This record gives sequence, structure tokens and C-alpha cells, in this order.
Amino acid sequence: MNDNRFLIGGILGALLVPLLALVFKLPFLVALIVGAIVFAAVAFVLQPRKLFENLNADTIATGQVKAAEAILSQAYTDIATVERTAKLITDALIRDVLQRLAVEARAAAKDVEDNPARLSSVRRLLTYYVPRTGDIASNYAEIAAKTTVSPQQHERMQTALAHLEDTYQHYRQQSVSGESQELDVELDLLDRSIKQDLEKI
Repeated sequence: MNDNRFLIGGILGALLVPLLALVFKLPFLVALIVGAIVFAAVAFVLQPRKLFENLNADTIATGQVKAAEAILSQAYTDIATVERTAKLITDALIRDVLQRLAVEARAAAKDVEDNPARLSSVRRLLTYYVPRTGDIASNYAEIAAKTTVSPQQHERMQTALAHLEDTYQHYRQQSVSGESQELDVELDLLDRSIKQDLEKI
């Protein structure tokens, strides 16, 4: 909707001018001015929200803000992929976990937006685990759309998502490093397995 704010403002303004002039009998020039004001107001209200717009630039280093902005821009895109994919999955258990992961990821991103100094503690979550979650979920959804998911596929997915959920929560609570190595291997194996399953369909 934000990308179409000028179109929406123009339509509302154009509809308002004849309404004011013909129904409320206002002078055409006055109606035109009011329509222009409405157009400008709608375009302003619907403008895209900028990252860190409420941040006091004096309290944080510019370099930190730029680094966080680049990561957050991609992270929000990846989170949206997880949210969109979750809606396509009919299995309630898997869908619910994906939706919870998206909520956790958005909360982590919002923490960084409020204070870019927190980026170091959730960088790997936002740059690795969130996009991997989106990739795996998308591939799983593709399998589910083409064929019946086998019990083995379903179990592997549930196990990986359960571990992912623990990892997301840990990242929200504290920084984790070596503890995530086993999950990295598990996700890689799951991703390969799902891709092999897709090739067989």
C-alpha cells in the first residue's frame, strides 16, 4: 500500500473535488484546494516507515547504524518470506511453529532497530537462521503442494523446527556461539534431504 500512496491520494482527492463542489456547493477552487490537501496528507501518512527514524543519532555510532540498517533491510524481507510461506502450509503444527519463529525474528530485529548496539548478539540469527528457515519452509511447502508429505519428511521437519525455535529463543535471551554448530549441521542435512525429495517428484 505504501508504494501506491500517490495513486490512493490522487483517487481520494479526485473523488472529493466533485463531491464538495456538487453536493456541498463549495466553490470549485476551494474544492480543488481541499482535494490537493487530501492528496498530500494521504501521501504523507502512507509513506514507508524508515529504519531508525526514532533513534537519537547522537547516542549511537554512525557505522553501527549503517551496518544494522543493511542487515535489517534483508532480515525483514526474509522474515516476510517465512510469514508468507507459513500461510501456504496446511499442517497446523508446522505452520504454527513457523509463525512463532517469524514473531521471534521480528522481535529480535525490532530490538536492533531500537538499539543498533545489540546487533552483535543477534547477527547470526538474522543473517543465517532466518533466511535458512525461509528456504527450508519454502521447499517443504513445495513438496506439500505437489505430493503427500511422508511421515519421515514430516518428522525431520518437526525436529528441525523445534531446535530452531529453541535457538531463536536463545538468541533473543543471550548471545550463543558454539552451541549452534550442531544445529547448523542438522539444517544443512535437512535442506539437502528436502531438495533431494523435490528432485524425485
